[in-house]
Amino acid sequence: MNNFVMKQWKSLSELGSIYGYLFLMFMVYSFGNSRLFLMLLSSLVLSYIIAVTIRVIYFKDRPSKEKYNNILEKIDASSFPSIHAMRSSIVFALFTLYFNDVFLAVMFFITSLMISISRYKIKKHYWLDIIIGYLIGLIIACLSYLIFYSDSVIFMA
Repeated sequence: MNNFVMKQWKSLSELGSIYGYLFLMFMVYSFGNSRLFLMLLSSLVLSYIIAVTIRVIYFKDRPSKEKYNNILEKIDASSFPSIHAMRSSIVFALFTLYFNDVFLAVMFFITSLMISISRYKIKKHYWLDIIIGYLIGLIIACLSYLIFYSDSVIFMA
């Protein structure tokens, strides 16, 4: 793959980074949508608890192996599950459920799919890492939505 194309895949991958997620959370909060902000925040925390637990218990090298010298670097060097795919599917699912808008849902789905594909293209993950990360993210988003959006639940903003 030529250098230009690889740079584009890496740039696309950054949309699924923690910085992209935190920026989105900041934008949601700045527009006064505290309920969606709480859903995004709780989903982020839960996704890291799950992903770090899995990566501590089960280490899997990335396609382009990364060296590590301590436990934090080892967690970061692990491929399974894809946290980028997890975060992008959380955003897709929460925005789809919250806004109930077909156009928005399609746009976020395409974006999350492209972020997930980029992780494979830049050799950060295997397909199974991405699929499992994506599915875990969808489950987390649905749980967060049920907790914070249901009228019968006490966690309302």
